[in-house]
Amino acid sequence: MTEQLMNLVKEQAATALKGNPAIPADKAGAAVSELSSSFSTEIGKQISGGNIEKVNELLSGKAPVNDNPIVNSIKSDAIKGFTAKLGLNEGVAGSIISSVVPVIISQVAGKMKSGELNLQSIAGNVAGNLKENIGGMAGKIMGE
Repeated sequence: MTEQLMNLVKEQAATALKGNPAIPADKAGAAVSELSSSFSTEIGKQISGGNIEKVNELLSGKAPVNDNPIVNSIKSDAIKGFTAKLGLNEGVAGSIISSVVPVIISQVAGKMKSGELNLQSIAGNVAGNLKENIGGMAGKIMGE
């Protein structure tokens, strides 16, 4: 994931989560990190799995956010993280995540439409990371 995209996701997550009474102040940073991680992980999985067009449609605002399998995976992962790492119950975590994720995706779509972000650089970054990881695994297997 490009640093620019992750910074945007973190910024939007921090703004959307700021002052939420369900998130203890001392866990706000962890909430932002968890949400950013869920977003990054799922988008990376989708791109490395060959679903670049679906990611492009979502992040450019051309695909619906509601009932979108990519969005649902982001939400599911984030809810698990919020319950496990922040101690929130699943209902509260689900409510927070369901309201925040569409806002973040909308902001990302705005940046893609304006040309500030592009999927090619995101996909290229994911492919480069995947190549490094495969190379590292091969080196371990070969005993290097």
